[in-house]
Amino acid sequence: MTDADGQRVLDAALLAHELRTPLTVVQGYAEMIAAQAHGDLSPAYVEDARVILAACRHMAALTEGMMTLGAMAAGTLVLHETGCDLRALVEEACAWLSPAAARAGLSLVADLAAVRGPVRGDVRLLRQALLNLLDNAIRYAPRNAGVEISARPVPQGGLCLAVANPGDAEAPFELFARGKTEPETSGLGLGLMVARGVMRAHGGDCRWIRDRGRVAAVLDFPAFRLDGEGG
Repeated sequence: MTDADGQRVLDAALLAHELRTPLTVVQGYAEMIAAQAHGDLSPAYVEDARVILAACRHMAALTEGMMTLGAMAAGTLVLHETGCDLRALVEEACAWLSPAAARAGLSLVADLAAVRGPVRGDVRLLRQALLNLLDNAIRYAPRNAGVEISARPVPQGGLCLAVANPGDAEAPFELFARGKTEPETSGLGLGLMVARGVMRAHGGDCRWIRDRGRVAAVLDFPAFRLDGEGG
């Protein structure tokens, strides 16, 4: 990362921090309206509130990503480690992004039979990394296709968590860089860099693989992270 890029990241992280409080307020009220906390509402209003809530979650993910990049640039990223339930994390991420997948005509399918227990790590950061990979897959996958989240063990005793979709487009692991997308595809191109930084902070990595017409972004967990109860 160049000095200029580092300063841009720090400036963006400061802005993201300032946006977090008002965004939290908007999200809180959207949740109350969606839950009809003050009385029954028409289905149209409830659906509108859910759209606002989905947009708030997307904005929250963006601000969290910028703050994480800022911490990486400043060398202040700290892991708050606990036992992390990967199955629950994948289910949560799929639930959050299922509206975006539905709008793109995509199905989200998970195969997590290889996950035998918790991993040791920072739940917030691992959630962020997974959401970034899923969001990226939804943006780049052909319409009416499927996005698959799968886990498999590796010979060294670690675990790979892959997010795969049909195609061959690979977005770059570079600051403010984007892969080739259709003109209407939006995004800042920061998600993969955040995911790689998060995984490397956990002693692992984030990488691309291609296999039989599919491309997958992979989160590599080292063996020592699979002892979810350990310190």
